[in-house]
Amino acid sequence: MCFLKKILFLLPSLFIFNGGMQNGYSQDTLKVNINATTKVDVCASEKRILIEIQTNEIYAKDSLLGYDFIIEFDPDNVIIEQALTASTLTSQIVSGGGFTHFGLLESGVFRASAYLPDDAKFIKGNLPLVVLSGRYIGECEGVASIRITDFEPVFYSFGSKKVIDYDHENYIYGEVANFNDRILEVKFGESSIKLGKNDSLKEIPVNYLFKSDAKINSAKVEFSKDTTKRIEMLSIKAAQNGVTLDSVFNYEDKLKTTINFNKNYQTNLPAIILKIKSTVDDNFKTKIKAIITETNKCNCVKNWVGDEVEITNVKSDTVISVNESKITSKSEVVQLVENDDFLIIKSNDLIKKIRIFSYLGDELKWLNDELPAFKIKMPQFALKKGINFIEVTTTTENKKNYIKFIK
Repeated sequence: MCFLKKILFLLPSLFIFNGGMQNGYSQDTLKVNINATTKVDVCASEKRILIEIQTNEIYAKDSLLGYDFIIEFDPDNVIIEQALTASTLTSQIVSGGGFTHFGLLESGVFRASAYLPDDAKFIKGNLPLVVLSGRYIGECEGVASIRITDFEPVFYSFGSKKVIDYDHENYIYGEVANFNDRILEVKFGESSIKLGKNDSLKEIPVNYLFKSDAKINSAKVEFSKDTTKRIEMLSIKAAQNGVTLDSVFNYEDKLKTTINFNKNYQTNLPAIILKIKSTVDDNFKTKIKAIITETNKCNCVKNWVGDEVEITNVKSDTVISVNESKITSKSEVVQLVENDDFLIIKSNDLIKKIRIFSYLGDELKWLNDELPAFKIKMPQFALKKGINFIEVTTTTENKKNYIKFIK
């Protein structure tokens, strides 16, 4: 330190010639904080980050000439590339002809040094000390740590004693931003299917939909059904060359596999075929659900969307499979009386059971709680508009009578 500066330090009244006696006061503690980008979209094309080094307000009486600090960071996820001095306290050092040096010492270690010559005016103000610019380079969701490991202020007076309080740890979170199109969706080729009558087997196409830049390579999928054992999931097979399947695990109520999507996978075509079978000859409705349980790491999908398909099984002796000669609009045993609100079904024999079907074979209603009886009164809303079939079972040898009715 030059002799003149020492005199200035010993005789504060002379600071006016140096510009040091300006508004403010000398602080006992120099606080240094990191204000960094906290979240980065790992799927964005530009993943810029800013690391702002901020102190408490610096006054001329603090006699700060510069600084020297080390900042460490996670090199697997973050790289610091340069220092930005515009609109910072460091710009006063640059304009004052001071020394600056910014750069990597080694992977994950960045050093920043800047200080004024002895005869310059002291640094003052509340701007950031300096801003460091870099990028989040990680491809996966994760957390990158940033910390100042050493901070040395350069004061005019070598005898100036101040407490240096600085942040020791900060974090930048790499995340997949929640945009609407960042989804992986499983989609059945049909929303509803029918089994029974002529065929109890069915192959259902299943699509997996995602954007070309979603970075999806594989997905664990699960198909589930109810536990009544009325439907059996027999097998899964690939439906195109762009798909390969790992081992298939078939449980009582679930079927699981891992689908691998190759580069030539086409989302507009079915990915796999699910083969199912009806195991009982009866009228029932059930569902099979498909969900995604896991995907490869480091992808650009935020949400998984499942799907379900409704399965209607039609018993082989329902009205649809009955010989047309047995379906009449009138019956010798059963009579149908209609008014605006009700249908009245009369029979010479005791009625044991009544079932009503639509023209497509969907069972609309099943009556047996008021039976046996010779007459049943039934509201019209139980029938659909169009052709309906009524199956009446009587106690005489469980005889079935079929009546076609147009609503």
